[in-house]
Amino acid sequence: GKEMVKFWVVVPVFVVLFSVWWSLPLPYGLQQDPVAVMGLPVPPRLTDFGITPLEPIQVTEQGSFHHPETFSVNSQGHVCAPVLDGHIRCLNPNTEEVYNFARVPGRGRGIFFDASDNLWVADGLAGLVRIDNKTKDMEIVSQVADGKRINFADDVVVSSGQVYFTDASEISPIQTPHEKSIVVDTLSAARIDLLTGVGSGRLLHYNPETKTTDVLMTGLHFANGVTLSANQDFLLVVETGRYRIHRFWIKGPKEGTSEVFSDNLPVIPDGISTR
Repeated sequence: GKEMVKFWVVVPVFVVLFSVWWSLPLPYGLQQDPVAVMGLPVPPRLTDFGITPLEPIQVTEQGSFHHPETFSVNSQGHVCAPVLDGHIRCLNPNTEEVYNFARVPGRGRGIFFDASDNLWVADGLAGLVRIDNKTKDMEIVSQVADGKRINFADDVVVSSGQVYFTDASEISPIQTPHEKSIVVDTLSAARIDLLTGVGSGRLLHYNPETKTTDVLMTGLHFANGVTLSANQDFLLVVETGRYRIHRFWIKGPKEGTSEVFSDNLPVIPDGISTR
């Protein structure tokens, strides 16, 4: 009958299209051996790791921060976070006022206020961005390191005027429609990186005086959060795709060297902070 005719027409067309798609070169390293990529040790359970639940979380503000990625606090105690549409939104905890500090070209991932309250932003699309606290003038200060484009700036910290930030992956986020606007989709790029195991993440250093960017670490499987030690003598860098944390020394006898700080974490780590 007609149903059988439709079936015999649709099936060959589907088979042909699937065969063409399957024969195409796979993007972003998907052609790698999935067994080799995913052959990681099974992480321990949270209880085995000695982690205890946090105290109940108090909701300070709700509704004005759409998909905040991280936060930073300026000298006045205002809490700021990059949100989905590219704005850096801030909360004054004394008055509960919420306001826009600035807007970056792409998607702010990590932010950090320096000693002068200038804001440094790891923009997932544009690279490393500096926003002047007084004028709100914005400057893209770094987009290339060691001849390679910074495709996925992720997190940033500042120590003694020197800027350290992560370039998560060579896989760039994409711009996509969202609620009648265009936003930067960093999540899809992150998923592709983690599933393919390309290991292209980097830890970078930007010197504002020389305006140069150096590569400190390479080969990281999604270089994510970065933070400073209390003495500001080393950095802790999250390698999400291998659920571990690296320590990179920026001062002292081990300056310029790195080591695994914590391995085989019972969770998939993202951001990191010290206190």
